[in-house]
Amino acid sequence: MESNSNGEADEKRPTWCKCAGVRYLFVVAGFLGMCLVYALRVNMSIAILGMLNTTAVGIITGSENLTNEPMCATLNSPIHSSKLKLIEIKNGTFIWTPKMQGVIIGSFYYGYVTTQVPGARLAEIYSGKWIFGLGIGISALLSLIIPVAAELHTTFLIIVRVLQGVAQGVTFPAIYNLLGRWTAEEEKTLVEAVVISGINIGTVVGMPLAAVLTNSKCCGGWPSAFYIIAHSMAQNSNLRTILGCHFRSVCGRLDFLPTTQQLTNILFDNLKLQYRDIEYCIKERNFPLQNGFMSSFPYILQSAVGCLGGFVSDEAIKNGLVTPIFARKLCNMLGLVTLAI
Repeated sequence: MESNSNGEADEKRPTWCKCAGVRYLFVVAGFLGMCLVYALRVNMSIAILGMLNTTAVGIITGSENLTNEPMCATLNSPIHSSKLKLIEIKNGTFIWTPKMQGVIIGSFYYGYVTTQVPGARLAEIYSGKWIFGLGIGISALLSLIIPVAAELHTTFLIIVRVLQGVAQGVTFPAIYNLLGRWTAEEEKTLVEAVVISGINIGTVVGMPLAAVLTNSKCCGGWPSAFYIIAHSMAQNSNLRTILGCHFRSVCGRLDFLPTTQQLTNILFDNLKLQYRDIEYCIKERNFPLQNGFMSSFPYILQSAVGCLGGFVSDEAIKNGLVTPIFARKLCNMLGLVTLAI
């Protein structure tokens, strides 16, 4: 009778349960979750180019301006059509200085750094799956109100971006908490590589998608980059619900640490340079905004190499060729040395 009951139970069990354990579902959910995190993060870097008023002022031919206005005319200046050599239609309505653009892009990280340590502790107490899911869900909801906040005032936009950073700051501590609990030692490297590669795939998907939506007529263009991406994240938030330190003391003087002003300047310049790379390609080199695909290519390669490296490391550890510590040190060294070269 026992054999019959067991046989009946096996027959009733869904086929996918036989071939996929819970930990594999965790890997898929973790990968998709990291994709969502970065898709929500990078859309502003692309959409802001459609939000800005990038009207090129007409270049007037001839030695005299009919309106006695300066050669660099403004948007409100009357310009005779026969004297106009080139006018580009503006892309957006917002007139932000380069410094303000840097603040808007960087404000996400002002909030992001504040919840890293609290997020790790919350993941230990309340389980990483809830912290991870809530972080992404709240970030998606905030993304939905970014267009409204931008129309109201720049300050509201910055506040929403800061809150987005606060929400996403807990996601990394939470996912590493889950990785530590759900992965076996012999496959830890590969599982981590697959889950964390979601960062790159999210960037690969998020940047071109934001570019296409920004250039489209859907929802007014650039707002759709926030509405559609965030809506899809919120709709699939139930998928994430299945996701079920050692400190060294530092002694000596710390005179080498930068001052607050130096540190903030370094962070601001770094964020500004990241945005300027995109802006330069689009405005100066005349690459279409849709060429976010080009910007995404390195992330595809990085994901592939990361997963391959994780597989090779796990196989080497299983066969006793190297220890886990040596394998991880070697992978880190190869990655950093290659970047340095």
